[in-house]
Amino acid sequence: MSQNKEWIDSDQMNEVARTLWKIISEKCTNLQKFIVPKELVYSSTMNGVIQNGGANLTHLTLKRNVPNNMFLSLIGQNCPNLNELDIAGDRKSVV
Repeated sequence: MSQNKEWIDSDQMNEVARTLWKIISEKCTNLQKFIVPKELVYSSTMNGVIQNGGANLTHLTLKRNVPNNMFLSLIGQNCPNLNELDIAGDRKSVV
């Protein structure tokens, strides 16, 4: 998806992102490494991915900036095994 330069921010892309977050949060509950491409915008359904699948995450990459502090709080509360958090290319080790 990240290699497709034709994606643009639009209502249609927002709806695609919401649908994907819902599917991922319901079906992918044992993720260990998760990379969110910049084309997939944040929506509240993305919270479910972290809440339902964050327990096993060891590496999380967000190609866009974090949408808000509440999302960072969700990561902290639901990802106890997180070793690495990369936000928009600023990789940090988690202690």
